[in-house]
Amino acid sequence: MRSFIKYFIWILVLLHSDELISQHDFEMSQQVEKSFLVKGLVYEKTTRKPITNVNILVNSGNYTTTNALGEFSIKVKKGDELIIKHKDFETVYYIIESSEDLRIEVEEEEKYLRTSNKIYNRNASSFNSLIDSTKVYRKSNPEKSIQFITEALSESISAKHNSEAYETLADIYLYWNQFDLAVTNYEISMQSNTTVGKKLKLANALRLNKNYQESLNTYNDI
Repeated sequence: MRSFIKYFIWILVLLHSDELISQHDFEMSQQVEKSFLVKGLVYEKTTRKPITNVNILVNSGNYTTTNALGEFSIKVKKGDELIIKHKDFETVYYIIESSEDLRIEVEEEEKYLRTSNKIYNRNASSFNSLIDSTKVYRKSNPEKSIQFITEALSESISAKHNSEAYETLADIYLYWNQFDLAVTNYEISMQSNTTVGKKLKLANALRLNKNYQESLNTYNDI
């Protein structure tokens, strides 16, 4: 009889333990899955200026953007990954650990904060686009390609840009066997930015233009 009671009590203990474990697992599951609202602020490190229209995404699918004060609020769960994206800085990834307010400090990749610098940035983009167009038409339409070079030079904002434009122009002349013009433009390009690649191009253009000694001197200078 005592043995039977002992086994019966032991079975009750096991059943109760299983129930407690199941309840604990359920509570833990509920705790992990429970979502909450987290608030944050995104601002630039140097100027402390809040950044508006920053994309805030959660890997679970929620999405929002920062307001004019750089503030945001979004529903998350513990362990979620927050993705902070904007065109002016490198994407930031943050793992949610609690419901504490977040302060996201970022560094802008391009420091174009003044109006003049914004114009600079726009011109740089326009210049690159025109150079790309030049390369597209180089082998099929030299006149159009050269026109793009002219426009690119008008958008140039630095000696480096000028050098790239004249090098591209020289490439066009070289392709169309106008070797003397190729030589001239490679030399202009090298006045502000000399590279081994440009020297090799110039030496080749000189050789094709039958300036053999100058070509040899240029090769030897590399």
